[in-house]
Amino acid sequence: LLSLILLRVNATFLEPDFYKEQLVKADIYNFLLDDLLTSGVDELREKEPDFFSDTMKENPLVTLNLTTEDIVSAVQTSIPPSWVQEQVEQVIDQAGGYITGERDSFQITIEGAERVKATTEEVKALIRKAQIYHLLFDEVVTPEVDKALNDPDKLPFHVSLTGQDITAAVQRVAPEEWVEEQLDLALDEVVAYAVGDQEGFQVRVQLAERADVALIEVKGLLRKAEFFELLFDQVVDPMLREKLPTLTTLPFGVDITHEEILAALRQIVPPQWLQEQVESIIDETGPYLTGKTDGFQVVIPLAERREVALTVIEDLARTKLEEVVAGLPACGPGQLPIPGDSSSPGGLPLCIPPGVDVLSLIDSLNIDIAAPVREMIGARIPDQVTYNEVDLRHALGGGGGEDNLEMLDKVRKTISQGWTYTDADLRKQLLSSQDGEKTLERLDDVRAALRDGWTYTDVDFRENVANAGDGDGEVLAKLDLFRSVLSRARSLQFLVYVLLGLVLAAIGFLGGRRWWSRLAWAAVVLGISSAIVLVASGPVASVASQRVADEVRASSGFQNMEGTGLLAAQKGMDMLQTVADDFFFGIARTSLALLVIALVAFGLSLVWRKRSSHPHHFGKLSAGSGLHPRGGRDSSLPLGGGELEWGRR
Repeated sequence: LLSLILLRVNATFLEPDFYKEQLVKADIYNFLLDDLLTSGVDELREKEPDFFSDTMKENPLVTLNLTTEDIVSAVQTSIPPSWVQEQVEQVIDQAGGYITGERDSFQITIEGAERVKATTEEVKALIRKAQIYHLLFDEVVTPEVDKALNDPDKLPFHVSLTGQDITAAVQRVAPEEWVEEQLDLALDEVVAYAVGDQEGFQVRVQLAERADVALIEVKGLLRKAEFFELLFDQVVDPMLREKLPTLTTLPFGVDITHEEILAALRQIVPPQWLQEQVESIIDETGPYLTGKTDGFQVVIPLAERREVALTVIEDLARTKLEEVVAGLPACGPGQLPIPGDSSSPGGLPLCIPPGVDVLSLIDSLNIDIAAPVREMIGARIPDQVTYNEVDLRHALGGGGGEDNLEMLDKVRKTISQGWTYTDADLRKQLLSSQDGEKTLERLDDVRAALRDGWTYTDVDFRENVANAGDGDGEVLAKLDLFRSVLSRARSLQFLVYVLLGLVLAAIGFLGGRRWWSRLAWAAVVLGISSAIVLVASGPVASVASQRVADEVRASSGFQNMEGTGLLAAQKGMDMLQTVADDFFFGIARTSLALLVIALVAFGLSLVWRKRSSHPHHFGKLSAGSGLHPRGGRDSSLPLGGGELEWGRR
């Protein structure tokens, strides 16, 4: 029994081919990349959105226009089961042979460049099929836009817009086909760099071609935001404040404030005129914002609006004059309304005669308030206002808006030169992160592995083992001792047969006195032992194995599993049961062979015994010899009788 177990262990657990056969028999490669992967993807579909990210509102596998079969098929195309089998068997052959002492060194090399390229192509196909463009806007762009809109200082000029308006405009500026094209180019560049086909990469997104569309969308957004009404607030008002005094004092104590003048300019302004002025600003600033020019200048005509405003201001001044006159006291008996100096409030009458209303009094005094208005206010309102890049930057940078100015410069540069991201940018970004030097080393190691193949040797293995220990070499010493023992055991496995033969020979010599009986003793013992082992390793072991497997499957830990975990556990149990069955089947098969050998040997011993009991070649005598079997002559015995007597003796 010990001999059979030792021989079977050597033929299974110490033989790399055994593991390869078991993995193939279990169809583990197709199981991992088909059944298990399918189950895993289905489970992920049932997860809540926060399982993937705190910012996600929906499960991406649900929102993606991809079936589980699409994902599994893409993975199998990127990493075929045959390729995985090839890599695993290489590891088993190389590392397994080293552990068992069959070889003194090993080298595992995995070529990954072609797999990365195949994966890239599958990713491109999935992007198109999954409509990831819409997912990108739903899960990334829209949340960022909403976040920016929650901060009133994020948008210049405090424009009021909804996130839906901005997102829709961005989608028209960057349509799905254009974005997918940029993604394809970016993936090709990065992958070529990653696998070592080129020493650098440059992802360049040309935005100038979308600038005209962007300007059209900006106009549309400003219309929705009623930005035209902000023209005076953001453009005209700041310029007029520099030209007009805060307070204008007209004759007769009439005061016109700055705000009243600006309000007058806004009155009766045709919406069409406002829209024309704002769109003119956008048209002129467009080349500047897109980096085509370094400046711009917009002329806003105010001559027509000035006349309208002066009319409004005159009415306002007259109303205020009427209020001042109405505030005069009524003339008493014998009191005359003696006019004062018209250049001052004192120029008004001292009182209002009885029966004279305010308007009549003003007309009788020939008070002309319109002339001072045109002279003192109208002369200060320009015929036109000029708006240029300096004014724009001043408006954006006011009130701590340095971020707006920085954003403006970045936008101009990005649109004019395109958005560019290179390997230098990547390395700079990695270097600035925590453990930057190590991160760069890992990047270079990954690129080298993809270019030349990932290689793992016995030197790397021994270094890892040494690092896992205490650094005193004890772990390596034990490893070498283990390998040496296994190597010696495998090379001296023939001694198991020698041991078995010696034991059987000892049994034969102790139990029998003749050669045929000694062979019979050894054959009987071998036959009985083989029969017992055959029964134990055959039906008994099979029943025991099935019972243990059933108990494990019925255990609480196993029953608590579900989904992918349960599927993997069941596959593991099936593999363990198959390994046990194969192990004992090998013992049973060898036991059966030994039983056959024992039966043959026992049969030979019987034949040998029979032949040794009838030695015909010793008893054949001539008819006239007269030789007696006991040494004397007896001529009375016939030939046949003599032969029979010899035979009996």
